[in-house]
Amino acid sequence: MNRKLNEDGSAKKQDVELKGDLDMVLVDRFGQCGEGLEHFWGMPRLGSDWSAMRDWLKRRLEAHEMTDSHDYERNQISNWLILTLEKTGCENEIIPLCEREAPITLSYDRLVARLIRERRWDEALRWCLRGMDAVSDKYSGVEEILHGQLRTIHELSGNPLAGLAIEAEKFFASPDLSGFQHLCMAAGKQGIGKGVDAWARHFLETGRRPDSVKNTRIDPETDWPLPASEIKIPEFSPVTEAPMTGILIRLAISEKKPEEALKWYDHEHHDRGGSHLSDFSLDTEVAEAVGSTHPDRAIAIWKKIAEKHIARVQRSGYEAAAPYLRRVKKAFIRTSRKQDWEAYLASLRKRNSRRPRCMEVLDRLKVEPRRIIDT
Repeated sequence: MNRKLNEDGSAKKQDVELKGDLDMVLVDRFGQCGEGLEHFWGMPRLGSDWSAMRDWLKRRLEAHEMTDSHDYERNQISNWLILTLEKTGCENEIIPLCEREAPITLSYDRLVARLIRERRWDEALRWCLRGMDAVSDKYSGVEEILHGQLRTIHELSGNPLAGLAIEAEKFFASPDLSGFQHLCMAAGKQGIGKGVDAWARHFLETGRRPDSVKNTRIDPETDWPLPASEIKIPEFSPVTEAPMTGILIRLAISEKKPEEALKWYDHEHHDRGGSHLSDFSLDTEVAEAVGSTHPDRAIAIWKKIAEKHIARVQRSGYEAAAPYLRRVKKAFIRTSRKQDWEAYLASLRKRNSRRPRCMEVLDRLKVEPRRIIDT
């Protein structure tokens, strides 16, 4: 890969060898030749050498027999051809090449990226929409890239609300905390944060999208401030069962609203019987978030987690319970209730007196930590 094309009589032989190297890369689906290939394209060469390589790649592309609509080898050859077009000053041939290849190999994202780079917005929009139709339900990765490119086209061409509508569609289809925060932050920059925030929260709580039937009693009073999205993304139904308590809990925690976090936590565990949230990490997040304002609630959550681990009746369960029991101990002592901690520890010891491995863990919790000055 790192041979340089010489001007002497061996140039032709090395040219053949280099083309052989490229053939090897075409069949390399595991990237073993990638490092050498980067070195190859980065080496200084004569203009005539690059021109010869360009012409050879053109012939190779024309003669290539397709294997499927997402042909790896054809895409690789056309990518190399684009590199040689750049190195030989033939940039004006790149977009026409990409236009020819896009319907053949479904490489619409490559073409749209080039059009965006040259700020050819109308063409970029047309090809982006055409590409999404072509790859829909076939190549989700390419479709996701095109969705992002469509947002970029609108944002950079002076139509930011259309781009934001696509971001909102993505959030409604697959809601999560980061999607909510990103959407509301972007809407705030456009001066429409209040309406977007209200409807996004309403969706998390009720499952009702702003394009649902309006004028119900529970809907936000403010109108949805974004235009209809040009794309529709299928909803990921396991996530969108309302209220989406996991997201709402973490949203309340991020906004430092302990009462709100506990409201949705209690809704999950009381109204749904705790069937949807069995994630100890979320329980821990809630306990940590409300520990200073609602210490008794934090203690109750940590007790519940610890006792579930102990109930596994395994050494690993006892060890897993220890950190939560330490939190219980710390919270009791911090609120001047050391006697309550000792009573709780005694009750655990009594219930597990016939489990020596558990007693070992509980014995460690009796030991008071020594201060550094004592040692």
